[in-house]
Amino acid sequence: MSAKTNQITISGVMIEKSELRYTPGGIAMIEGTIHHMAEVFQAGAMRRLEFDVRILSFADPAVRLNQVETGSDLLISGFIAPRSQRSRQLTVHVTEFTIRS
Repeated sequence: MSAKTNQITISGVMIEKSELRYTPGGIAMIEGTIHHMAEVFQAGAMRRLEFDVRILSFADPAVRLNQVETGSDLLISGFIAPRSQRSRQLTVHVTEFTIRS
């Protein structure tokens, strides 16, 4: 069986974030939402995209995201997965990010 790819890189403005918390195992975690706006070329025409993306991060990236102010423009990388083992709702799990100027 070949390896499957699950990677995402997307930009957006941080519009909300939770307080930094810790899992029962002591790992830092934070949740939030970014607002993405872009134009893409599809089927011979430009298409405007605008939507919110739920994000979740653990460990060092979570600690760093806690320092980011709401309204900051971010470029995030990570993977898509359910929010939790019991959830079917997809969330971007952030493994790294940069603040765009």
